[in-house]
Amino acid sequence: MASVLDFSWGRPNLTQVKAQGYEGVIRYISHDTSGKTITLGEANEIRGAGLGLALVFEDAASEALSGHDAGVADATFALEYANSIGFPSDRPIYFAVDTQSANAQIAAVEAYFAGTGSVVGGSRNGVYGDDAVVTAIGAPWKWQTCAWSGGAVDAGAQLYQNGQSAFSGGADIDIVQQADWGAWASGAPATGSSPAPPPAPN
Repeated sequence: MASVLDFSWGRPNLTQVKAQGYEGVIRYISHDTSGKTITLGEANEIRGAGLGLALVFEDAASEALSGHDAGVADATFALEYANSIGFPSDRPIYFAVDTQSANAQIAAVEAYFAGTGSVVGGSRNGVYGDDAVVTAIGAPWKWQTCAWSGGAVDAGAQLYQNGQSAFSGGADIDIVQQADWGAWASGAPATGSSPAPPPAPN
């Protein structure tokens, strides 16, 4: 079964990533300025190494509990940033729900994803979270984490983060469960501005 890596501040050697059989990587968009956020140059390096690239937005782990307006704001920023690095308009953007407390606040999470979908479009709306979250949201693009899932696996999710890591813990391993997992295919360098993300809002 194919697998990909996701990483934030880690920077595994892309030649080794490819040589070890990984199909691609998932990288972050955020307001962070210390290296978490992907740049145009990095996107080109990833695709130039023969790897697919998917994107996920995450600032705070509990950001999705902030409701509709937060979803609109986050998706507006994420979409503008994705466009700036040449990310294709037909590829999804995942939005992370990285906290168990979301399970008790599903209504707020649903409102958040209604907000993200209103910006990126329903067909591009992606959710990262545990089994309860990805099932409740019903977005067309689902990336499930094993955390807080109690062993349940949503077979309909495109990706499943299995709790294992690679490259000395610098990257998480994700199982590809659907042929199309939302990646921008490898290829020639893109052009774009890749602006530095502004400071995170208070």
